[in-house]
Amino acid sequence: MTHAQDRAPEDTPLRPPRWKQSLLTFVAIYPMLMAVQEVCGTELAHLPVPLRTLVIVAVVAPLANYLVFPVLIRLAGRFLRPWPRPPARPPAAHADYERDIWMTKDRFFLLDEGASRATRVPLPPRTTVKAGVEDTQGRFSLIENHGDCGLPSHVQDTFDHFVYVIDGEIGVELDGTAHRLTSGMSAMLPRGVTHTLQSLGADDSAVHTLHLWTPGGWERHLEDIAEAGAGHDWKRANELGGRYGVRYHLADGGPDDWGDKLRFFVLDRGEARPGRIATPPAFSVKARTADTDGLFSLLQVTVAQPIPRHTHHVADECIYVLDGELDIEYDGAVHTAGRGQFVLLPHGIPHALRPGSNPPPRVIQISSPGGWECVVEALIEHRSEVSTAGRFDPAALNRFTRRYHVVYEETRAGVGRGVGGGL
Repeated sequence: MTHAQDRAPEDTPLRPPRWKQSLLTFVAIYPMLMAVQEVCGTELAHLPVPLRTLVIVAVVAPLANYLVFPVLIRLAGRFLRPWPRPPARPPAAHADYERDIWMTKDRFFLLDEGASRATRVPLPPRTTVKAGVEDTQGRFSLIENHGDCGLPSHVQDTFDHFVYVIDGEIGVELDGTAHRLTSGMSAMLPRGVTHTLQSLGADDSAVHTLHLWTPGGWERHLEDIAEAGAGHDWKRANELGGRYGVRYHLADGGPDDWGDKLRFFVLDRGEARPGRIATPPAFSVKARTADTDGLFSLLQVTVAQPIPRHTHHVADECIYVLDGELDIEYDGAVHTAGRGQFVLLPHGIPHALRPGSNPPPRVIQISSPGGWECVVEALIEHRSEVSTAGRFDPAALNRFTRRYHVVYEETRAGVGRGVGGGL
């Protein structure tokens, strides 16, 4: 079954308009054809037309793809970048459109605390899948652990692993150095690099962690282990992990590293990844788009004020509530998410958020694909231009958010409510 977002119509904001692509192709190819004929015209003149054309194309095609096009695309980056606009709604009688919209809406879900997305077989107790590979269109899987989250020394050839500690303490060992992570700390464990993960302290049950694996699919490995009854039989887990690129160190001379160790980082509680500008503590960026190959960005956010109705035209928005309550307006209904609950808001459908508790809720906010941290930076940088007396002007907001495929709903009065601690 094909989702609307998988079709990539011509006016999608993910690629330049075709007339721009055609113009750039002309700019690249025409001078090259002229140059080849000028330099080699005499030598080629005696050849039959089909053979002469073949020789010219054989020279021009690789030069264009490997040399000329990469340079032109860099130089014409701003020209090629599309101006994202909300897609025009076809007539209501358009059956395909109506079906696709409902399919997109159906991707929305709100999970209760402790609940899990469906898995092929039951996973170990206190391990729940908050978002699986099918939920996120392959970009990531999010798994919650209450208790032991240990993994012996191993290499993941496929997955990057981002871990966030909600409660308790865990240990991460990478490149011969041990790191102790406590509540509010996080770490990026890159693919291709040997590392170890273990729960610390006498009481494993006190450990509460979120694990984001990108690209998605780690739950499939867990399902295979559970189905085989392998448990902590790491030799058997090693056999089962081959199809997922997971290699456990079972003895001396284990699997070699190949990944970039410089991609590893640990963030203390309250620490954020460096960005273009400094952001307030209410927007703590834990993983930037550049950290994740563009598959997601992750922020710890305090939602202190209402977030006006808006639409993400490319990225899904996923929220895990750390504490407090968050009200979510979606598709004509208001849902309240409390501590431990998780919601997926599919792109293309308007939604609004507002605090439902005092103190305001703290949440983990995931944008997939990434990019939300760029929106936050832009609005903080232009705060005086987009808000007056604590109230946002959606038209002004859109001047800075459209480039990131986020559009705020403009009212007749042209004024929306401010968002303070949330954008």
